[in-house]
Amino acid sequence: VAEWRTKLGPCDCMAQNPSNAVISLGHANGCLTMWSPSVSKPLVKMLCHKGPIRDIAFLNDGNHMVTAGLDGKVSIWDVRNYKR
Repeated sequence: VAEWRTKLGPCDCMAQNPSNAVISLGHANGCLTMWSPSVSKPLVKMLCHKGPIRDIAFLNDGNHMVTAGLDGKVSIWDVRNYKR
């Protein structure tokens, strides 16, 4: 068990990618970070929304992620290239 400080403010939601076990965290500043248990820094840091991220979900294939933000938007991301 480990604890890492993200320095990105409160973490409002968390989801695990079913294909590779990477954990995604949604933060209050609209940033999403992806973490591996063996690495002390985020693998990926991306700005997904203009406000807090409220929910994260992965499709069963693990290649696509859906984020919902308090800005009223829902975005679908391709996690292979981190684009909408």
